[in-house]
Amino acid sequence: MKIALAFIFYCCLTTSLFAQQKSYNLKGYIAIEGGESFTYKLIFKDSAGFINGYSLIYANDKQDVKTTISGHIDRALKSLQFSENEIEYNHGFQSNVTLCLVQAILKYKCSNANCKLSGSITSSDVSNAACSAGSITFQDQEALAQLFNDAPATDTLPVVKKLSSKHVDPVIAKKVRVVYDTASRRAPIISGPEEITSGVEKVYEWTTDTLSIEVWDGGRVDDDKISIRLNNNMLLKHYVLSNQKKMIKVYIPKASKNQLVILAENEGNEPPNTADLLLHDGDKEYRIVAYNNIGQEAVITINRK
Repeated sequence: MKIALAFIFYCCLTTSLFAQQKSYNLKGYIAIEGGESFTYKLIFKDSAGFINGYSLIYANDKQDVKTTISGHIDRALKSLQFSENEIEYNHGFQSNVTLCLVQAILKYKCSNANCKLSGSITSSDVSNAACSAGSITFQDQEALAQLFNDAPATDTLPVVKKLSSKHVDPVIAKKVRVVYDTASRRAPIISGPEEITSGVEKVYEWTTDTLSIEVWDGGRVDDDKISIRLNNNMLLKHYVLSNQKKMIKVYIPKASKNQLVILAENEGNEPPNTADLLLHDGDKEYRIVAYNNIGQEAVITINRK
């Protein structure tokens, strides 16, 4: 009888613990120094702040990499820390730089009702040599609101430690890193990428009289359509982004507030609308990712000296 009662208690306890785990699916992009960006997904379960699941990175979903992840979430500090641990498969994914399993500390921030979860990434190979750096960004408003507004589970697990941008979990930090993409060539490192969206603009001090713009879809091509104007002049209208870079050159007048505006005409097949831009000011280059919901505008202010 005691054995039977113990077994029933164990089953109830196990069921309760698993029932309190919550599943989440975040979709965004990873931008890598050198100018590339790829679709990036996190699919994981949260149990008392500890997360376990996997990540996916791809430009084409038929050529993706799947890795296991672990980490933890601090809803009080609005932060998510995770580490890629082990490759489950690589279906022919390639990039121009050496990209290793990553570690990331992401912060959840809102500005003018636009919220994002983003932060920088670090990675190293099996010899602890540094691989390419970059950043990860998620913008799905509904998924992020659910993630950070959900009440934490009450499993009998250890209390989650508070994080800071300088803290790296020693357990995560000492895991062995494995390269999952060996580059055939290393692309030049340029500044950025900077992120802009409606209500979050960038300001650049310009030294030449010419602005050269390269614009493309650096992630999965999903028929994002944009328009670009400088002040009142339309430079690009109802343009559907592809993975081929479109070049625009325009004269910049001497003014303290030239405004370059990127309008999201739609959200493509995978919201939000995301456009990659490379701005050239003579020898200087500025790498930018503009993301918006349909009808919203991202603004870049150019002050020509």
